[in-house]
Parts: sequence; C-alpha cells; structure tokens
Amino acid sequence: MKNLLKKTIAVLSIGILIVLIGVDEGLPQPPPKEEGAQGTLGNITFYIREIEAKPSPLAILEVQVEIINRSRRSNVLPNSVKAMVAPKEIELSSEQKDGFSLSMEEATLTAPISPGGSRLLIIGFQIPRERLESIVFEVQINPPDGEKKIVKWEKR
Repeated sequence: MKNLLKKTIAVLSIGILIVLIGVDEGLPQPPPKEEGAQGTLGNITFYIREIEAKPSPLAILEVQVEIINRSRRSNVLPNSVKAMVAPKEIELSSEQKDGFSLSMEEATLTAPISPGGSRLLIIGFQIPRERLESIVFEVQINPPDGEKKIVKWEKR
C-alpha cells in the first residue's frame, strides 16, 4: 500500500510540475494563423460631383466599387483588398477630339469588412463634363489575379 501511495504521489507531482511549466509552450505546434476572408466585387456605380472652383467648377467622376465579404465566419482584414480602376476606351464629342486622357488609379481598403458585410471604395477622375460622351473602365480587385469587371459610364 505504501508503494502504491508513493507512486501515485510521484506521478501527480510530475503531472502538476509539467502543467506549471507549460507543456503547450514546449510542443512543436504552429501558431494559429489569422486568416481573413477574401473580398469579391459587388456593384460598380458612377456619380458626378461638381466642386466649386475658380475660374470654372470641376467635374469629378466618382467610380464607387463595392467590396463584399461573402464569408459567414471571417472578416476581410484591413489593407487586404486593393482595387484598380483603369480607363480602357474614352469617347469624346465629335467637335473636340484633342488630348484628353485618364490614367489608371488604385486604392486600398483600410477598414475590415465583417462577415456578410460590404464597403465602398471610391476612386475619382477629373473629367471635362461638356465634351465627354462615355468611358469604358476595367475594374479589378487584388491585381493581377483578382476578379475583374468591365463597366461603362455614359453621359446622360
């Protein structure tokens, strides 16, 4: 009986010692990764904003890119989604065809998107309102391999 009691006390002592030292720190387990969901492209809308300036007001074409989190469990992490908007075709009115061009613009989503939620990224282009008829844009998230959409803005 004394032998059994000594063995039990020894085993319990070793077990308590191991727990106190922290067995989980000594085992070779990779740390859990914080992975977020991937955003997808939602609706792309256009809005013309007029800004008062001298000598004449400025017209800004806002391209509003919706980024959607389709995951039901994970957030889209901040700074993990980049959107690129590139003008592909520009149609000017017939009376003026000189020197107007737009360059590609990029923006990064700096806020997280909760599961099932969405956010807007807004990219603006200064345009000559009176002579512009339409612009075809290529919108892509996380270039070069991310989802793409081709959209067209037309003067109304």
